[in-house]
Amino acid sequence: MLPAPDEAAFLRAPVGRWIVVGTSLVWCHSPTLCGSIGWGEPTEEDTRRLVRLLDAYRLLAPQFDVLLDGSAIERVGGPSLMRLLEWTRDHFAELTRRIRRRVGVISDGMAAVTMAGIQPILGGPGDVTLVRQAREGFRLLLPDGGDALCDELTRLVVEARGLSPVVVALRPLLKHHGGRLSLREAAKALRLSVRTLQRQLREAGRSYRDEQIEARFQLALELLGGDEKIVAVAGRVGLSEAGLLRLVRARTGLTPTELRRRLSAAVD
Repeated sequence: MLPAPDEAAFLRAPVGRWIVVGTSLVWCHSPTLCGSIGWGEPTEEDTRRLVRLLDAYRLLAPQFDVLLDGSAIERVGGPSLMRLLEWTRDHFAELTRRIRRRVGVISDGMAAVTMAGIQPILGGPGDVTLVRQAREGFRLLLPDGGDALCDELTRLVVEARGLSPVVVALRPLLKHHGGRLSLREAAKALRLSVRTLQRQLREAGRSYRDEQIEARFQLALELLGGDEKIVAVAGRVGLSEAGLLRLVRARTGLTPTELRRRLSAAVD
């Protein structure tokens, strides 16, 4: 696929093109296969630009497949979610007629719950297929070329985010384990030697300890959005209650209880 020079060009001729807007990469492999990959914390403006590009579906085949990868989305704010739901509502009837197969790539936690809730309202026959790995989704929709397309888009996202490939691979692994994975275990899972993993992280300006702490914070953030007691959240993250307090305060300036109130208010 080729990059679209701007959003207007993508909307005029999306097939065979991709474009990055805000925290999303929107792509159209063929008249029958398109999708998007999101990451981070999309703002309302990011989502406004994203849904505008989604209008390109009108230029696709009468029946097409969609893959939406939200596995790297860390949080979706209320305004962003409303933008997406409004667009879906306005296009629901036509999407129902035209979308053939739908695959959503999700991770654990709050972001996953959000994505799982969004996916089914995209219309189309049957249930949406939710998978944990993007490669699995691409293979479902494109058996003969899914791996190559997945690799191409992964590379584009890495470049767009300015992240080292090893960081991109390590983060979901650590997130899945809540940071409770030794360096040796992580290296084995990534099929790297311990020295190679450490070296590549150093070259990316990171350390394994940095990534462990980040994974623990992300897990704590997701758990604090629920109703488990603070002491139980600390245990799930592998910390004492005092350790959780230090972690959350260092990242947000708030106590876990104060952060929970903020998260609850944002959802409401």
